[in-house]
Amino acid sequence: MLGGTSAFSLVAAMLYVIVASAAMLAVSRAMIQRQVKWHRWVWMAVFATFMVLALLRVLNVEDWLRNDLRTAFYDKNMYENRRIVQAPLTAVLLLVSAALPAGLLYGVAKGVNGRRNVAALGALVATGGMIFLYVLRLVSLHSVDALLYGPFKLNWLIDIGLSLAALACALRYRSVVQRRLG
Repeated sequence: MLGGTSAFSLVAAMLYVIVASAAMLAVSRAMIQRQVKWHRWVWMAVFATFMVLALLRVLNVEDWLRNDLRTAFYDKNMYENRRIVQAPLTAVLLLVSAALPAGLLYGVAKGVNGRRNVAALGALVATGGMIFLYVLRLVSLHSVDALLYGPFKLNWLIDIGLSLAALACALRYRSVVQRRLG
C-alpha cells in the first residue's frame, strides 16, 4: 500500500508525527513538573491520535475504506441512492462536531483558567476536529466533497490548520510549564 501513497499524504503524515512528538514532549513535561492528571491524559490522547492518523495516511487506509464503502453500495445496488444514507450521517456528524466542542467549551472551559489549561484544551479541540475531518472525508457526500476538495482546498486548509493548532498548543504548554516551574 505504501507505493500508492501520494507526496501530500507523506508530508501530512510527517506533520502528524511532528505534532505527536510535541504532544509527547508535553506529556513528559507534565509528568516531570507534576501537572494535573487530565493534562497528561489530554497530551497522551493527542499523541495517540496523531500517530494513528500518520499511520492511516501512510497506509492509505482512508482511500481503502472509502472504496470499500463504495463497493458495498454498488454490490447492494444502492449506489444511486447512497445519499439517503450519507445525508443523515453527514447531518449527524455536523451536529456532533458543533455540539461536542460547544459542550466542551461550556462545561469545561468556563472553569479553565491559566495558559496551561487553555493550551491543553485547545489541543484537545484541534484533535477532535482532526477526527471529525477524517470521518467526514469517509462519508464522502458529493456536496461535502465539493467544499472540501473544491477550488479553495478546504480539506488541506483545515487539516494543516488543525495540525498546526495542536502543535502550537503543545509547544506553548511545554514552554509555559517549563518557565513556571522549572
